[in-house]
Amino acid sequence: MKLASWLTPQATAMVVFGWINIFFSAPGQTFLISLCIQDIATDLGLSATALASVYSVATLSAAASLTPVGRWIDRLTLHQLLLVMGSILGLGCLGLVFGTHVIMIGAAFYALRLGGQGLLTMSATTIMGKCFHKNRGKALSWASLGFSMSELIFPSIVLLAMSAWGWRGAYVCLGLGYLVIWLPLQWRCVTMSGQGVPQCFEHEVMTESVQSSPVVYSLAEVIRDKTFYWVIVASCLPPMIMTAILYHQYSLFEFHSWPIEWIPFALGAYAISKSVTSLGVGPFLDRYGPVVSFMMLVAGMGIGTVGMALGGPASMGVLWYVIFGAALGLSGPVMSVVWPNLYGTPNLGQIKGWVATWRNGVTAIAPLPLAWVIDSNASIPLFLGVVGIVITSLCIIPWIVSRLAPRIRGL
Repeated sequence: MKLASWLTPQATAMVVFGWINIFFSAPGQTFLISLCIQDIATDLGLSATALASVYSVATLSAAASLTPVGRWIDRLTLHQLLLVMGSILGLGCLGLVFGTHVIMIGAAFYALRLGGQGLLTMSATTIMGKCFHKNRGKALSWASLGFSMSELIFPSIVLLAMSAWGWRGAYVCLGLGYLVIWLPLQWRCVTMSGQGVPQCFEHEVMTESVQSSPVVYSLAEVIRDKTFYWVIVASCLPPMIMTAILYHQYSLFEFHSWPIEWIPFALGAYAISKSVTSLGVGPFLDRYGPVVSFMMLVAGMGIGTVGMALGGPASMGVLWYVIFGAALGLSGPVMSVVWPNLYGTPNLGQIKGWVATWRNGVTAIAPLPLAWVIDSNASIPLFLGVVGIVITSLCIIPWIVSRLAPRIRGL
């Protein structure tokens, strides 16, 4: 199907809405916060384990908030939702700028993780999941490019701002970005789409049916569904591993004697790799379903983790980032197709809030084990090697899910 046959002006507005939300989630994402971690630890006089604990508690608290917050996506108008998200993220940026105590920094981490990693990404994928049905894979693949572009552009901006004004000055710039760029653009996208009220996505809009699963699940039914727990294990692995790697990327580069100046280059290669696979997987998902891509995604994360254990020259470090990027490029589109295919779209906001609570809760503890390994001078290669082998072996989970839930399209 050619783009012109489904990418109407209204549909285009919603794809752009999803892209911008995902792109601007960066200030609440680990890959960007990690650039300031060592400076924050130095300012507060904290060890790697102590600051990782603060970050983990903040992320876990944000994750626990996502189930009730997910209901906002189903109930608020999109204009109201934009104001809520902007307020949370603005407070998070201000908290880092003026935070002089560990509690204030923890509260700022909470707001940034709730708004960036949580609400912005969850609202983008949920609302688009309600808008699109047979072209959902393609639409979400285009919107998911926001992650890659964010990872490509934001680190250089923040490092440049840090060199001029310090890490606090960098977050002043990011906070202003929400006010003068993100909010006006998103307000315009919502207005152009004509979809100000999320409930209207439950009907036929944008020339597409929105019913993905023949059965509509409530949140209570999802909680009792055994299939959910198989899927959530596999879906938690990519963000969990990537959170740990990105949070500690400075330490890992130093351990392998890779030049720190290569971090933006590695993140750029990661972002480009992620973009390519994110775009390429959309038509594949629409035609064949998500299972094979899901298995490749889990296996790729395991292989990349083993690679980070092996190390090698700096060029090999960039290769491991490319492998991570290829795997993560599959993650957003695959998971955004799996959930509506399993449980339908009318309650998708609540369901994805529950999903995000699990996913973000598990990823909250991801930096801690590696922080302990670093502080205790234990073997980083041994730790990462064992973790990578275990994850690679778990790529069988999506196949198991396909046997438990044949309603996933393409099986």
